Amino acid sequence: MARGSRGPSPLRGTGSLGRRGDPWVDAEDVAALGESVRSAGAVFQAHIYAGSGHLFTDPDLPEYDPASAGALQDRMLAFIEQL
Repeated sequence: MARGSRGPSPLRGTGSLGRRGDPWVDAEDVAALGESVRSAGAVFQAHIYAGSGHLFTDPDLPEYDPASAGALQDRMLAFIEQL
């Protein structure tokens, strides 16, 4: 049976993660995504990290920010624990 045919998703929420000043993340798109998720009955959280750079979690790149990458990892693991 396909996942969509079993009714609503068991996920309790979803999130959008990005970096302030990131040219790849459009604030209007995040807002529209949040509205769609909430209208479907799920919780939506947007987490924007200070600084700039899209690939701030990649330790091999100059944009790497260990504090922000750690915070993102903590939030992702907390989300996964809800499932």
